[in-house]
Amino acid sequence: MTPRALLARVRKLEAEKVSPVLAKLGGEAGLATFETEVAAGLAEGRYDPRDMPVVMSCVRRWLAL
Repeated sequence: MTPRALLARVRKLEAEKVSPVLAKLGGEAGLATFETEVAAGLAEGRYDPRDMPVVMSCVRRWLAL
């Protein structure tokens, strides 16, 4: 097996470890960016401070992080 083929196989295996929804968010970095944007939205008053923490908790549990 060539190094290039081995690297492609490792990439595929690593991609399978990430849930499809998390992958669409951009992986853990994308989720962190989303959480940062939510925190900024809460600070600016764009989101309800009673609802959004519950929503973020549900998203994290849904992604099983």
